Amino acid sequence: MIHPHYIDAAAVPEKKRYGGFHSVIITVAIVMKKAYNLTEGDIMAFEKTDVRSIDFNPVTMFADNWALLSGKVGDKYNSMTVSWGALGELWGKDVLICFVRPQRYTYEFTENGEYFSLSFFKSECKKELSVFGHKSGRDTDKYKETGFTPVVDGEFEYCGEADFVFLCRKIAFQDMNPDGFIDKSIENNYANKDYHRTYVGEILSVLKKV
Repeated sequence: MIHPHYIDAAAVPEKKRYGGFHSVIITVAIVMKKAYNLTEGDIMAFEKTDVRSIDFNPVTMFADNWALLSGKVGDKYNSMTVSWGALGELWGKDVLICFVRPQRYTYEFTENGEYFSLSFFKSECKKELSVFGHKSGRDTDKYKETGFTPVVDGEFEYCGEADFVFLCRKIAFQDMNPDGFIDKSIENNYANKDYHRTYVGEILSVLKKV
């Protein structure tokens, strides 16, 4: 879905770029006040930070607080809530690993796009994240329904209300194979045999809310 009231980060004059990605500060001014019931003074600001320097517990952020996985292809994008994921080192790269079932609308974007983002939030955002998890972007404008703000930044889309945003380049995928489930109770997650596709993303940049 093309959102009619997104923020185009590339149009913000305060933004400075480095190698096509973020340098020190990104400031996104919210001007779509009618769509989001905001004033012109509302500002979302992020700064680039090193993944090794952040105070970030991935188990808490994924399992307890949840996150938004976003993909973008052309001028279209979609976001969905995830509570499964992994953060670490693989093949000499800092990586994020996420999982998408094939029937999800976001699957079309993670499949056809080269990049994806993960937006992480404080626990008080779970009401809004429930909308992103239970409704489909095929027929629902989830950003408008929740009041969250999509930020379109080059090849990426992410949520302006996030506390941390990981910008990733897709470097590998692998489908879940039930033959590899040593613990047979894992199969209980797949009553419809809709096994996740696993995506490995190289972390290109991490943004922290200022």
